[in-house]
Amino acid sequence: TIPLNIAAQYQRHDNLAVLANKALEEGRPELLESPDLVGKSPAYLAVQKGNPLCLGVMAKAGANLHRAIPHVWQFTDRQHNNLTDPNEVSMPIHHALVRTVVSFTTRTCLCCVKNQ
Repeated sequence: TIPLNIAAQYQRHDNLAVLANKALEEGRPELLESPDLVGKSPAYLAVQKGNPLCLGVMAKAGANLHRAIPHVWQFTDRQHNNLTDPNEVSMPIHHALVRTVVSFTTRTCLCCVKNQ
């Protein structure tokens, strides 16, 4: 288990932000997607714990939020890192949730733009 996963598991968004930035600075964005011993990414752990701050950190760092959707991630081939990306047709609710989180964390939603 890598430190990103531990920070997400213990809901430490502050530590998670530092670790995510360090991974990006070192040119290792793949660490954002690294699974723990049971195959859960940091974004997945954030959703599992119900922690929007940790999920926001991962989204802002560029993590694949599709890995945060439990049933999509669990029913894909973890060993080959194949993911099913929710789209508007096949999984409209999950697609909307992913777009909402990305919009909020990147401050591109209309409400956020008005409040800047």
